[in-house]
Amino acid sequence: MTYEEEFELKSYSKTELSKMYNPMLCNRSALRILMLWINHNKELKKSLISAGFTPTLRVFTPRQVELITSFLGEP
Repeated sequence: MTYEEEFELKSYSKTELSKMYNPMLCNRSALRILMLWINHNKELKKSLISAGFTPTLRVFTPRQVELITSFLGEP
């Protein structure tokens, strides 16, 4: 995603969204860092769980993406 592109609120795979936040890292590292950010932000994690998030899901729903961006800002 370039700076000219506007962030779209939609479903994203965990890897896809994590790479938006950490584009210079490999997929595994980017995902690990995003999940660390989520796990360390107790309010965000609680909100995501109430929106149906579980660690085994591979895709963030639009509502979950909205929550993540409200806490972390847009990538």
